Amino acid sequence: MRVNSSVVAGFMLILVLSLMFSFYASLFMNACAQRSPPVYAVLDHSIGFRLDAYNTTISFDHDLYFTNPDVYWIWTYDGYPTNTTALTLVGVWMKDLPNTEPLNITITVINANITIHSLYQSKQIRLTAYPPSGEYFELYISTPFGMPRYTLLKYSNGEQVVLHAYLNSIQDFRKLKKKLCQYYDPSTKTYMLRSPSHSPVEITISWTREPMQAVSISGVSTTTQTPTAHPTPYKPSTEETRLIYTATLVILVIAIILVLNYYICFLGVMCRRR
Repeated sequence: MRVNSSVVAGFMLILVLSLMFSFYASLFMNACAQRSPPVYAVLDHSIGFRLDAYNTTISFDHDLYFTNPDVYWIWTYDGYPTNTTALTLVGVWMKDLPNTEPLNITITVINANITIHSLYQSKQIRLTAYPPSGEYFELYISTPFGMPRYTLLKYSNGEQVVLHAYLNSIQDFRKLKKKLCQYYDPSTKTYMLRSPSHSPVEITISWTREPMQAVSISGVSTTTQTPTAHPTPYKPSTEETRLIYTATLVILVIAIILVLNYYICFLGVMCRRR
């Protein structure tokens, strides 16, 4: 009977340790999978895209990594396939940039070429537009983030503008052909910007908190709509992940010590009975 009790205690110890190590390994593998999504294709940053309908180009400062095995990008066209009007990147990710995640984005640019410096880094998109001097250009971007909290524009003449007021309707946006303005269409999740050139124009579209300074659009009815929430699942930061690992490891060590202590005491009692 004593031998059977020792065997049972030993088996319980092995079972508990196995479950604990399996749990910790699962957490570690899941975290690694979040930090390093699978990459099925890489597009060199020297390769750009052309929107034939508007005679404009979209280029990038970093290589693009695609995490969808079936499709990497989709063209939208008007009338026939060569008359492209929009570019959709599917599961795109700039791997060289920290604090990013693979998401979809649809881009249209009219009367300007653009170079995208960062995608979704710290919930921002940074780009530079190169429109013809003295003219207006338009930028349309659809993302899973919803309405941006603000847009910062830096013009080549030194002027800086922060926008967070939106036009009330798409009709207003279409009417203001020569006006700095923005509109968000919730039905298509599309952000629309029209701006004078002063080429080049550095643009930061942000879903983070608003800066203190902002400008209004004079003579135009605007609204300060509440930005929609980020629809993607929450992922812990690097510091949070490190704390989770540390706490789990501490709990694991304490559990092992308690189980070993119980097992040693149990054997001690059995030895004393002998």
